[in-house]
Amino acid sequence: MPNLPKLSTEGLEGRTAKQMTLADMRKLSNDLNNLSGNQAGTAMQILKRREPEFVASSPNRMNFAFAEQRTLRALRKYVDKIKAKKSENS
Repeated sequence: MPNLPKLSTEGLEGRTAKQMTLADMRKLSNDLNNLSGNQAGTAMQILKRREPEFVASSPNRMNFAFAEQRTLRALRKYVDKIKAKKSENS
């Protein structure tokens, strides 16, 4: 069998990651609903920047079924960063 070149997964964020489950999306939705106004605005910017065609007036009205996994992962990363800061300050 010939030696085949290894394929790089760099830049494939969200494509190789495990799909978010319905439970993961519900948790993300709940976490987004608990953000302050400024933090929710930042979450919306993440969404709009990654999926400009996705229009929503607030994070609690997002239908995650239509969002790309990379977008959901970016939102999860942002929420986790905020939660980590809160726990550091507690």
